[in-house]
Amino acid sequence: MKKSTVILLGLVFATLISLNAVSASLGISPAITRYNFVPNERISIEYTVYSDNPEKMIDMYAQGDLAQYVTFNKQNLVGGGTFKIAVNLPANIDTVGKNTIYIAAREQPSGLGTIGTAIIIRAVIYLYVPYPGKYIEGELSVRDANVNEQMPVELKVYNRGKEEITILPVVNILNSNMQKVTAVNFPEVQLASGQEQDFGKRLDTTGMMPDNYIADAVITYGDKDYWETYEINRTFRIGSLFVNVTNFTKQLYRDGLQKFGVDVKSGWNSDVKEVYAEVRLTNETGGMTFRTPSADLKAWESKRLEQYIDTNALSGDYRTEIAAVYLGKSTTVEGTLKVRDKPAVWVKPLKITGLSLAGLIVLAALIIVIREIFKLGKRKKSRRK
Repeated sequence: MKKSTVILLGLVFATLISLNAVSASLGISPAITRYNFVPNERISIEYTVYSDNPEKMIDMYAQGDLAQYVTFNKQNLVGGGTFKIAVNLPANIDTVGKNTIYIAAREQPSGLGTIGTAIIIRAVIYLYVPYPGKYIEGELSVRDANVNEQMPVELKVYNRGKEEITILPVVNILNSNMQKVTAVNFPEVQLASGQEQDFGKRLDTTGMMPDNYIADAVITYGDKDYWETYEINRTFRIGSLFVNVTNFTKQLYRDGLQKFGVDVKSGWNSDVKEVYAEVRLTNETGGMTFRTPSADLKAWESKRLEQYIDTNALSGDYRTEIAAVYLGKSTTVEGTLKVRDKPAVWVKPLKITGLSLAGLIVLAALIIVIREIFKLGKRKKSRRK
């Protein structure tokens, strides 16, 4: 058998192995844990490994910044199960801030010969070593809302420094022109080293215009002699009951039934049921009117509404009027549809997916193998003569 045939068969086997590996599953819990550094502390965590193969051997090991301080009560499982780890911290760690430890679970490789596949999943331990002096970090959470709703604003502040501090947070709300619309104020709080504080309020969106907004959290922290600011921001949207027509079909060929599409986008932070488009095409020779099937839009969702129309009755340019109809309201846009004769040659591009490509490779390999076997048979017959 030729060398090219052997190489192609190897590619086929590798492709089939990789496709089969996609169906495998491996998980670990808890996925993320967080701790503040305490000198000489012993941290204990129990993990559970989930596998869809009850006979698979799984190895566990530690990686990352402080992996040398991790010990396991067991480092092998068959088909999943539980194990415990201990992080035996030293008296001092030089790397301040967030240190990351990975607890990895790895299936032992399987495959044909030297070709094998293995799945590796990792749980994460974050260990925070205090910064010298005053230092904070924060997390801000805001959500999209509709006009006249109460929108939650949530802020979390961590004291990552060694000193106790006072914090005073405020969240400023800015519109798309970077103009301040309102503010959410929170009370002053004292935080010791390693402590965290949750803040939460609801923003009344009554009177706010539908727009894209920025929540800009400014946290002032320090003591009576020294103050600093820490700033984080997030974007959010205030929606109104509005479905916009963002695009539509602008050219078709005269070729029987053709698909006409209307792209719509919801500006509402809730579901909009039974949205459809009414389309009117007119020019000096006539036209047609039709309606698309309806569809439901989720919050802020975009979708294409489609209908088949008979293009044999159309020719030339048509004024296009489209009305998106929803919940007793409508949005109207205008444009032009060009209907042209179908080109003499119409070649549809070939679309090849990963699975169809794998099928073509297998088919090509089989053809080559059969041809080689046929040639070998002919050579043997000729030798007998």
